[in-house]
Amino acid sequence: MARTAFPFDLEGQAALVTGGGTGIGTATTRLLAAFGADVAIASRKVENLERVAAEVTEESGRKIVPIECDVRDEGSCRSAVESAAQELGGLDILVNNAGGSYMFPFLDTTVDRFDNNVALN
Repeated sequence: MARTAFPFDLEGQAALVTGGGTGIGTATTRLLAAFGADVAIASRKVENLERVAAEVTEESGRKIVPIECDVRDEGSCRSAVESAAQELGGLDILVNNAGGSYMFPFLDTTVDRFDNNVALN
């Protein structure tokens, strides 16, 4: 994605995007990079992150860093933030994009399923 004349310059900024390996997270990563930011992308699925990082780096020339992270786990989140800050020389932008939904009939929803859905979102 080429940079445009839109007055939105992120040159020199560093971002972390959770859920960066697919969908809205990937689109957000592309947009941030197109406007000059280096971006760390976090997700549980490293293969998606590596693919997106390679594609966006080639498109934008920006540094895109894949970081494995499970947003349901506090320690994993702390580690992702620390890794992103170290790799990018700090962090200026956080996009909490990771999430999902699992549809179950109410009476079939266990406490564990409910807790997992809340933790993910």
